[in-house]
Amino acid sequence: MFKALTLLLLLSGLGSTNSAPASGGTLYGTVYSKLDGSAVAKAQVKLAKSAYQAVTNEEGYFEITDIRPGVYTLLITHIDFIQLVKKNIEIQDGERVKLRLGLDSRPGDVDRFMSGHTRVYTKKHRPSISKPKEKMPVPPPIKSVPDTHEFFSRKSEANITSSSGLRAGYADDNQQFNYFLGFLEKYKQYRRYDLPVSERIRLRITDRDGKALANAKVEVWGQGALLEKGKSYADGSFFIFPKTYSAHPEQFRVRISCLNSEKEWPVLRNGPRLHTIKMDVERPKLKQIPLDLLFILDTTGSMGEEIERLKSTIELINLNLSSLNIHPQIRYGMVLYRDREDDYDTKVIPFTPDLNAFHEALNNVSADGGGDTPE
Repeated sequence: MFKALTLLLLLSGLGSTNSAPASGGTLYGTVYSKLDGSAVAKAQVKLAKSAYQAVTNEEGYFEITDIRPGVYTLLITHIDFIQLVKKNIEIQDGERVKLRLGLDSRPGDVDRFMSGHTRVYTKKHRPSISKPKEKMPVPPPIKSVPDTHEFFSRKSEANITSSSGLRAGYADDNQQFNYFLGFLEKYKQYRRYDLPVSERIRLRITDRDGKALANAKVEVWGQGALLEKGKSYADGSFFIFPKTYSAHPEQFRVRISCLNSEKEWPVLRNGPRLHTIKMDVERPKLKQIPLDLLFILDTTGSMGEEIERLKSTIELINLNLSSLNIHPQIRYGMVLYRDREDDYDTKVIPFTPDLNAFHEALNNVSADGGGDTPE
């Protein structure tokens, strides 16, 4: 039976060390493998929630200078090793702190929550309890997104096979829409909310400089009636699906309002599939970028290992995200689901900026139930 653990993770790469005040302390030392004692080159050594960082050389050596006095959390990350976190590293003015840091080899899975990589979902294939079902196809890779081979060396790929059966990948049904429609057609025998989405028109809403506008208010009118209203996505997109409306006009009128600016835009049903609409506004420059991180978890009996792994790594995920130079405003949320005959179909944990409250809710999640039945 096909089970899935979906993790919507957005992690960003980090640049080289930014300049800091001329005076301060120094942190230096070596990073080695606990397995054989060999030096670990190209490991990222970073002080969390700061711009102080370095990369180890071929001898595993690193040095970070001009660190402002204070108490820091140190993160050591390498693609072949489990991330190491060392708390309460105290740096004083003019002091040199030496460390020797050992890393544990990464187990044979794709539990890779490190900065610089985007992971949208992971999938687990669980053996069926009764007769096996046909596996749903995995979408082909999007050409504009780096292939997994660019993220992991061949040596690393050889190490990611595991009894857990986890696989990582990236898919965007909006960029692979025809494939998605084919997927729906192939599996139409399964019960679902059957919305007629085959006809689609995309609006892309930008400011005067062509930058995407999120949360622009959009109204779709046709035959004198309001057919739909909503807000644009983070990339400025808003989608119109003409077949989903009870009325079927051949022409729509779209009203867009954003930042005290309004615009009307005509859309022909048999016209272009993409409309780029520029608003006469400038997109605000935010000091902190809002970031919502949603975990969609299959909580049936076979997923206990994955749920426990998330419980043990959520603080590391938060440290990585909080350490980004943009200092995002992070909210965490969950959607849990099980088989229809279990004690619940779905359960929602609302978004919260409180990591402790989210961690408490996560600790209450357990794997149970499940079987050879639809989810």
